Amino acid sequence: MKKHLMYKISAVTIMLFLASCLFIQTTGAIDETPKIILTSTAAISDEQLSGDVNGDSKVNMTDIIILQQVISKIVTPNDTMTVCGDVDENGAINMSDVVITQRYLAKQISSLPYDAEKEALILRSLTINNSSINLMPNDTYKLSYTFSPTTAVVKLNWTSSDNSVATVDNTGRVTAISSGRAFIMAKSDNGVTSTCSVLVKSPATSVILSNDKVTLGLGEPYTLSATVDDDHYANSYTYTSSNRSILYVDKNTGQVYTVATGTAKVTCTADTGATGVCTITVKTAPTGVTLNTDYMEIGVDESYTFLYEIQGGYDNNPKFESSNSAIGKIDEKTGRLVGVSDGVIMIRVITYNEVAAYCTVVIREEPTSVSLSKNSLTYGVGEMYQFSIEFSENTYARYYYYESSNPSVVKVDKWSGKMEAVGAGTAIVSVNVYNGINDSCMINVKNAPSAILISPSVINVHAGQYANVSYALPSDCYADEYRYQSSNTAIATVDAKTGRIETKSSGTCDIIVSVYNGVTATCKLTVAPAISKAEEILESVNAERAKYGVAPLTLNSAATAASQIRARELASSYSHTRPNGTSCFTALSDQGLKCISSAENIGYGYIYTQDVAQAWIDSPDHHKNMINAEYTQMGVGYYEKDGSTFWSEFFVRLK
Repeated sequence: MKKHLMYKISAVTIMLFLASCLFIQTTGAIDETPKIILTSTAAISDEQLSGDVNGDSKVNMTDIIILQQVISKIVTPNDTMTVCGDVDENGAINMSDVVITQRYLAKQISSLPYDAEKEALILRSLTINNSSINLMPNDTYKLSYTFSPTTAVVKLNWTSSDNSVATVDNTGRVTAISSGRAFIMAKSDNGVTSTCSVLVKSPATSVILSNDKVTLGLGEPYTLSATVDDDHYANSYTYTSSNRSILYVDKNTGQVYTVATGTAKVTCTADTGATGVCTITVKTAPTGVTLNTDYMEIGVDESYTFLYEIQGGYDNNPKFESSNSAIGKIDEKTGRLVGVSDGVIMIRVITYNEVAAYCTVVIREEPTSVSLSKNSLTYGVGEMYQFSIEFSENTYARYYYYESSNPSVVKVDKWSGKMEAVGAGTAIVSVNVYNGINDSCMINVKNAPSAILISPSVINVHAGQYANVSYALPSDCYADEYRYQSSNTAIATVDAKTGRIETKSSGTCDIIVSVYNGVTATCKLTVAPAISKAEEILESVNAERAKYGVAPLTLNSAATAASQIRARELASSYSHTRPNGTSCFTALSDQGLKCISSAENIGYGYIYTQDVAQAWIDSPDHHKNMINAEYTQMGVGYYEKDGSTFWSEFFVRLK
């Protein structure tokens, strides 16, 4: 392990060490003590400065370094050093000379060589004993001061920064003139100064009370306080009541004691004669108190401020309390609660006459993440959306708010999260939680639809069959909110969102699609009378054959009987081989049919004929059978067992 030792040395010490190194020269063996020998044969000049040991006509840090080297015997002094370095003139160079020279450089003494008697007469520091005083006009005050050294000769010049506020004479006596502030300065001949702030105030002409109108409950404690504005003064106040049968007041403290309901005035009189009045209305004591909620949740570090209502009387300032301040702290006056840690507490609000109400508060860990119900949306101008949020597991936040990056495109209610698209463009809606976490949703707003197309626009089906419709909008328009509806639900119903039509009976009706701004389109639906499933399959097959220019088929009753048998057999063995092990085509011969050619399509799980027919169309091998021009007739069978459906169709060309 590496260890470090640290120490601190002064800048002067470093300079001394560096200077010492610069002056060292080695003579002789390596183990000899290095020394510097300075010699001079010149006579000492009469103009040589005391302290100027290197003879450069000035006293500076170099001279102090040389003195240190002389004392350490690194340097052998010559005559000039001995004379000029002995600044205290005691006949030797020692640390006293170093200290005196340092004090000279620091301007703590005035000259070298050091003359203690002379220095004792020079003023070094001055302090006016009052840094500030308050006076009334025409008041006078004699400022006093301290100085060092105490032997110094002190001659001061006193001045005021503003003689219209306060003046000062040559003895330091201040005379207050008018309201305002002035600064009194004392300055010595050698430039040492000290200052005192003088604030001059006029006698108060009015009293400012803590309230000029108060309502109290009978027996409620209350204390008035008084002051005056900053430009005036008052030293004492006396309080009196206009009606002691309603309330009385302590004349010195302003403590109010209510006796009966009614109204009385408390007058506060200052020693300057100024007054202030508070009107106090006394009402009956509270008979009850309620909080705005009896249960709530907040997160750790989240705050909430309770509201209360007094019943049957009045309380000027009920008190709030927490059952456990380690879980939740509450301000007893404002009712502001702050969650401290995970847990459950009871909050109580109590009146002066001990009527109380309670609220259970659950404080949960603060969220580490928040998720909006959508992270991207496309809407049309005028559409609305309601955002919701989720917090990380087992956490909670009561305070969060929504905001939009571009209110000209998207507006969002700060607290509810209800959004409205107001202009084409893009905007980001974000949710911000009290502890700084957030989430956002990118919203693309397009123009409101000016037109809408429905497809297909005409549908012909039989009763019992279904159909599908869809809609399209111009590319620069959008609608998230749309719905399909039928003009006659006795004939057909339609799913409001998917557009799937279920036919009920024969007739005609309209299938209408509408978007949020009222634009609509209509599909004409004609429902023919119901036909058998075999006939429905035949229609589907012939419609597909017509696409390929192939002649239509007709139903053969014997082939249909054979298909019906096969549909039943499929429920037990889903295969083109019959349960007895013979080919599926034996079902045709069992019905007395003699075929030149034949084919079978089977299917299961389809409820509607349209679905099974479409499945056969989508399958290449089944589709070949359906459009094969070799066949001229067909049969269809359908069987349902235990909720499952089975289908069979034979295609035949008879001999």
